[in-house]
Amino acid sequence: MPAYPKERFYTLVNQIPEKIKEKIFCFSGEPYLCEEAAKQIINKIKKKNGIVEYILGDEIDQASFREKLLSASLFAEEKAIWIKDLTEFSFLDPKIINHLQHYLIITTLEAKVIPDFLKNRAIFVDFSIKLKEQQKWQEQLIQTLLKKAKKQITLTAKARLLKYTGFNLFAIKNYLEMLINYIGENEVINEEHIISMVIPIKEEAAFAIGERLIQDNPEVTLNFLKNLLDQGFHPLAILSLLIKEWRFLLEAKILLEEEKINFNESYSYQQFLKTVYPQIKRKNLTILINLHPYVVYIILKRASRYSLKGLYRIHEKLLLTDSFIKTSTKNSLYHLEVLILFWCKMLGGKNG
Repeated sequence: MPAYPKERFYTLVNQIPEKIKEKIFCFSGEPYLCEEAAKQIINKIKKKNGIVEYILGDEIDQASFREKLLSASLFAEEKAIWIKDLTEFSFLDPKIINHLQHYLIITTLEAKVIPDFLKNRAIFVDFSIKLKEQQKWQEQLIQTLLKKAKKQITLTAKARLLKYTGFNLFAIKNYLEMLINYIGENEVINEEHIISMVIPIKEEAAFAIGERLIQDNPEVTLNFLKNLLDQGFHPLAILSLLIKEWRFLLEAKILLEEEKINFNESYSYQQFLKTVYPQIKRKNLTILINLHPYVVYIILKRASRYSLKGLYRIHEKLLLTDSFIKTSTKNSLYHLEVLILFWCKMLGGKNG
């Protein structure tokens, strides 16, 4: 099956299942777009009264999962299995793919880890976003959300929102949904609304919270969390900082473990610039690509403190916390504290 350009994805969805009957979908690249694509496929399957099972990539038991993929559903209903954030594909082989009994949806950060036999059989879409494309995708997301809610945003308000969030589609979506609820019956989001409700995702705040998380002292991080809230940071803004830190750590950890970047925590910054950074610049980065070399150096040192499995478990907790905060803002501090304690517990790979 040929790869589809991301711009044609929604046309593709509308052809399922009448014209496109393939049951394997593989999406890589920008996490928000991959997740939205998976949800579109799942909505199609649900309309056929199908059932859906969600599995995190690092929690797969290979032997039992192979059997699950090959076993027909008891009542012959449509079933979809969504594997989120998959990095290891060794449990799959051409035989399993050829005899698959269910819809299979896979989301992963990098296209290059996907085996060719899977790409050849799956409907594959690479949702990686180049720097020159970022503005277009930000604009598309903003207009989609506003149109659905029958709201508008002034040019100055939009410019300030994007200045505060940077290229973070999850943050843009979260803030816009919050702003739409905040303005109530008003039709237009203006700059004053942004100033009142949106806290800039400042690089210094993101940098600082990442440093607190690796100090082996959860109390220090919890105090920093409370200080951010006291300064007026909205809980969703703090969660965005933590998501941003997690994304930095994940790409850095993949560089260290899967790309085999030769880096040691004891390296000085000058050693890093001379021996390590030239290797990193040759890699196909998506998250760390525009950061200053010193910031990359610090993030690599932080990433050395985690295991890949631990980082994926943190991601699961981030998703739960996001859901809890949106459901009940009264308990936001509690849910953020639980997230911080869990995150600190993942240090060193002891519980990862």
